[in-house]
Formats: sequence, C-alpha cells, structure tokens
Amino acid sequence: MLWRADKVLISWSDSVQGVSGRDLKDIAKEMGCSIDEACDRLQPAGAIYFMMDEKDVQSAMAHPGAMIGSDGIPFDTTRILACGAPSRGCSATTRAISSSFRSEDAVRA
Repeated sequence: MLWRADKVLISWSDSVQGVSGRDLKDIAKEMGCSIDEACDRLQPAGAIYFMMDEKDVQSAMAHPGAMIGSDGIPFDTTRILACGAPSRGCSATTRAISSSFRSEDAVRA
C-alpha cells in the first residue's frame, strides 16, 4: 500500500518515539533507510495514508447521498496523537471534514 500513497503520515509508534504527526519519507531519510525498512523499524505503529485525488473527493462529496466515516478506534486510549490527545477518529473527524467542506465551499450544490 505504501507505493500507492501520495503521502504517509505516522500517527503513532510504540518502538520509536517522536514520530507522531510526521511524514514517513522524512523519517526514513533521518533513519538512513528505505521507506519499507523504516516501516519495519516503527512497528507496531499506525499511519494515515493519503491516496485519493482531491478532485475525486470533491466529486464524491457533491453527491447528496455521500457520507463520511472513519476507521478510528474510539476506545483505544493507548494511542495518543502528536497533539497529546486520544484519537479523534470516530467523532470529531467527521465534523471537521464536514465543516471544512462547508467553509471552503469545496462542494457546491
């Protein structure tokens, strides 16, 4: 999946401290290794994969039946994001995305 992503943002790592919220390419460069090897070194870890073209997202969101979901785990309090708070994946993310679309007029009726 790494080769398909435009960007990979590390959300947490149990084996390497200080990588939360950072781009995997930058971490691999600092480690002096390939992206695949950096992934192995970070395990166990979580990441956000940026894989969708923005125009495709806007087109999908323009559909009246579009919904936003998240694979965030609401009760996983052991995973702390770079901001120092538990993952907002299952609750605030949907509101934030919806607000972003409304405020930026990204989806026009």
